[in-house]
Amino acid sequence: MQAWGGPAATISLEKTLTVCSLYLPPNSPVSKLSLAELFEQLPKPFLVLGDFNAHSPAWGDSRRDGRGRMLEEFTAENDLIILNSGEQTCVHSAYHSTSAIDLAVASPSIAAECSWAAHSDLCGSDHFPIFLTLSSNFSSNVNTTSFNFK
Repeated sequence: MQAWGGPAATISLEKTLTVCSLYLPPNSPVSKLSLAELFEQLPKPFLVLGDFNAHSPAWGDSRRDGRGRMLEEFTAENDLIILNSGEQTCVHSAYHSTSAIDLAVASPSIAAECSWAAHSDLCGSDHFPIFLTLSSNFSSNVNTTSFNFK
């Protein structure tokens, strides 16, 4: 497993849901195989949330890079859903430009029960906070089990 594997937690609500936080550094190599190894470890249904540093118009970025193309293929081949609405998620202060590199990836059985939105204020960061809302089919009685895939 690559060093970029993030922590994950299984949350038992009315339904059980696994949530994994992920950061993929921009200059670190990422392959479909390494992503597959991570995603295969996650109990379904799951949400993988984080800074993927991948550019693609498929989730609202103005350009496509190699990582974005690979991630497009990976999600299609593995029947995964990118929840992003097309909003920009990051402001590059040095270039005065925006991008959509923060993603929420869901297993298909949970995707329809999720709503994704970026906050309109950076709140002091260079990334807009992301709001991921689960439908009312989930209870607020939380019971968690944690995993760390480092």
